[in-house]
Amino acid sequence: MLSTKLADRLLAHSKEVQLSPNPADDEVEKSLQEKEMAGLQYLGGYVLQKLHNKHRTSKNWKTSESQQAISALKACKEESKNVLESQKLVTSLNHGGLWSPTRKAQTIFLKAEHYFRKTCKPGQCQRSINIHDAIEKSCKDPDVVSSFNAIIPDASLKIENSVSKDMLHSIINLYVRVHSFSFVRDIIHKHKIKQKQVKAKALRKEIQRASVDNEERPLQIN
Repeated sequence: MLSTKLADRLLAHSKEVQLSPNPADDEVEKSLQEKEMAGLQYLGGYVLQKLHNKHRTSKNWKTSESQQAISALKACKEESKNVLESQKLVTSLNHGGLWSPTRKAQTIFLKAEHYFRKTCKPGQCQRSINIHDAIEKSCKDPDVVSSFNAIIPDASLKIENSVSKDMLHSIINLYVRVHSFSFVRDIIHKHKIKQKQVKAKALRKEIQRASVDNEERPLQIN
């Protein structure tokens, strides 16, 4: 009896440790600003649409796996009219082709965004971004897995477990990769602007120095 109670106490303590909030995680889990959330919805819709088109235009699109993948992706697409209010960026830029992710799908992208930001903290990714770490942690996150499992029953076809896992990995993989390209592009753009500002500042100093030299130079009459 004593040994059984001891084991129960140890198990309970282990669960408390696992469920205790991590300060670093709390910082990452803060709600995104409205513009950031709009960008996440837009990027998430792009990812879903891109993967759908990839399977739809594939020469193997009639296979069972591709049909299941297409069905799973469609289940991630929001068809409700409420999308006009909840996803204003997608709506304002939509010309009939942009997808709007459902709430469940947004949970997946939100978690992927959080793990991506963890790998891109200031001073950590100036030379490289560990996207594989962000992808792996996102795919293993319980909220991500449960959210995608909740999406699967909404699909028009029965989705095999292997197809479901592959699709979840494909969605997160493309989201993180596209986000990485955008992130790097922004860094390069900011660097170019900074370089132009430095050159402009140097040019102004050179012009000012030349102007001072001309003023101090004595007037010569031939």
